[in-house]
Amino acid sequence: MIKFAKRDNRGFFNDVESAIDIGRIHISPFIADELYIYIEDKDLLMNISYFDLIEILNSTRMYKVDMIKRNTRYDKIGIIINQDYLGGINVCTIIDWGTQKIVSSVNNEKIRLDHGPDCEYNDCVYIALFNFFNELYYLKIRITETDIQPSLFKVDLLNFVNEIVFYELRQKFKLI
Repeated sequence: MIKFAKRDNRGFFNDVESAIDIGRIHISPFIADELYIYIEDKDLLMNISYFDLIEILNSTRMYKVDMIKRNTRYDKIGIIINQDYLGGINVCTIIDWGTQKIVSSVNNEKIRLDHGPDCEYNDCVYIALFNFFNELYYLKIRITETDIQPSLFKVDLLNFVNEIVFYELRQKFKLI
């Protein structure tokens, strides 16, 4: 059973520090393939699976952030992609095919909430959520045999939380 607690102005899900804290909303990293969201002023703790998260993100209002510059290079450790976006956001992604891992950082700080790559045939997807200046962002990188397509979106946080609440209600009451 997961419980939320606040210690030294930081949120914890059991003993796991939250990956994202924006105002009254705290989001855990994936814990056993589940994501936990706690809303402080409502004392509401919800959990969703990775696949539920994808479904919720697909119905959440978000705004595409324009990429200013992209640099892709091949190195001994794998493929390194540096992306500069409007608003001063620099995303560096390392794709290590040897270990089947992808790691990303934003302005030199490792992203703590990510998942993937998840692959079907030759189509792989990596996703990450992160906080930048108290705004929630969604990074999605699609990798095919011939292309690497990174996309960054600014997520409407209130709409995201509402979608999670509605999703939980549909699950609880078996609504369509």
